Amino acid sequence: MSNSLGIAAVIAVALGMSNEPEPGLSLTTLFAANNGFAGNTFDLDVLNPQGVEITGWDVNLDSPNPTDTIDIYWREGTSVGHENNPTGWMLIGSDAGVVAQGSDVSTPVDVGPLELLPGVYGIYVDWASYGAGVFWYTNGGPTVFANADLSLTTNTGENNGAFTGGSFFPRQWNGTIHYQILVLDSDGDGIPDDEDACPNSDLSPTIVIDGCDSDVENLLFADGCTMADMIAECVDGAVFHGQFVSCVALLAVQWRNAGLINDTEIGAIDRCAAIPGDLDGDGAVGVADLVILLGAWGPCRVHPDTCPADLDQDRSVGITDLLTLLVNWGP
Repeated sequence: MSNSLGIAAVIAVALGMSNEPEPGLSLTTLFAANNGFAGNTFDLDVLNPQGVEITGWDVNLDSPNPTDTIDIYWREGTSVGHENNPTGWMLIGSDAGVVAQGSDVSTPVDVGPLELLPGVYGIYVDWASYGAGVFWYTNGGPTVFANADLSLTTNTGENNGAFTGGSFFPRQWNGTIHYQILVLDSDGDGIPDDEDACPNSDLSPTIVIDGCDSDVENLLFADGCTMADMIAECVDGAVFHGQFVSCVALLAVQWRNAGLINDTEIGAIDRCAAIPGDLDGDGAVGVADLVILLGAWGPCRVHPDTCPADLDQDRSVGITDLLTLLVNWGP
């Protein structure tokens, strides 16, 4: 991973932005009805390791009504044994504008989206406006319909009244599930892992270096790396601390030149990156730093932000600051 410092291309993606899943796919059982009533249950096994987002459904519905209502429920785990018990079932949604297309023709149902990670889920499709007409399905089963992403195992046909009307087994749901593959975004920065130069970014709101909070906003770049990520690369590439300080200082100047931070923020970042006790900023703690510290001995005379020898930030330069400097003596 490299420090991509074409910084003019920064911040094309906002923190917390979500990704659009990959383009639409589908899994169809069959449209060859020989029976019907008011709904079906079946199991859906998500095979794709990234998970899927269900975006819509088709059913096999014949109805004289101008519009009908289809409710679709889901549960974690199998539908088997839970067809007539509402416990554990959750409503995905209800489409009250379903226009029946007739026997063995796909009728679209706008219910979703529903994101599912790998695992087995029960599905219950209920013709909530049951009346004249037929919600078609096919006798037989259980039958498995599968592709590389999903495996659907048919279960029951259902009587009128979700979870209360009784079940008919075995029955094969006639329909199509429309879905998309979820995009992996491990760090949640809105950039898919396969396009992210830093798939496990430090998304802290401000730049923090070794526990020192600079209070400078930790901006996200278009390649998926944050300012904090780039500073972490300085750590990886430095043999001694002075090299790290120089690397961070260079980044800060480049960010300032790109209009991302100001001079005050450069100072805050540099102070956090510096070796405690390196008061002259030469990448090492030595005699010159000791002279500066002794010259500032006592209470800070001005605002503590302009009292660099106050290493423990207690608004005074004293023994603790001297000990900190001596502990860090050298390059």
